[in-house]
Amino acid sequence: MLKTILLSLLCLSFSLPIYANNGKTVFTWVDEHGVLHFSDTPDSTDASAVKLQDFQPIPVELEELTPDFGDIDDLNQDDDITSNPEPKEKIIALALEITQPNNDEIIRSNDGNFTVSAELNRQLVPGEQLQLLLDNQPYHAPTTSPTWSLRNIDRGTHQLSIEAKQSGKQIASSPSITVHLQRAVVKKVKPQPKAL
Repeated sequence: MLKTILLSLLCLSFSLPIYANNGKTVFTWVDEHGVLHFSDTPDSTDASAVKLQDFQPIPVELEELTPDFGDIDDLNQDDDITSNPEPKEKIIALALEITQPNNDEIIRSNDGNFTVSAELNRQLVPGEQLQLLLDNQPYHAPTTSPTWSLRNIDRGTHQLSIEAKQSGKQIASSPSITVHLQRAVVKKVKPQPKAL
């Protein structure tokens, strides 16, 4: 925080001479609605010229800007300044595992719908998302929920895994599992030609 303030003051001290109107003339006037105007050019016959004073920047040494807080233990606990800010919690590495369905499970679903659930070792922090992969391809958009409802999946054997991402970068992944989806197939029966 202190570094930000010092850097801002330093930048401001360098930029002031750039924007200063050394010895410039500014014109002012009040329009018919009572609004006071300022301009570099006299846009009204009622404009009056105002000569700006020359700007003389005051040289400041960087060491003069560094405040001396003295001994940090002398700060009053009721002050707005926090003497000992709490350290940020160290985030433990994310681990995840698919809990439903089980590996090598046979799923019977004529409509091709089933649910995938995962277990995480901790809550997701802001910016982290989960991406379900079906046959190594993303299934829908990343989400923060560890449960997915899959719809109208083709019958056959499928690979499922989950990737955890933060700002688009993969930070963890689950072991891949295999599921076998069985769907009933209705065969169309061709009509038998009539015997003559």
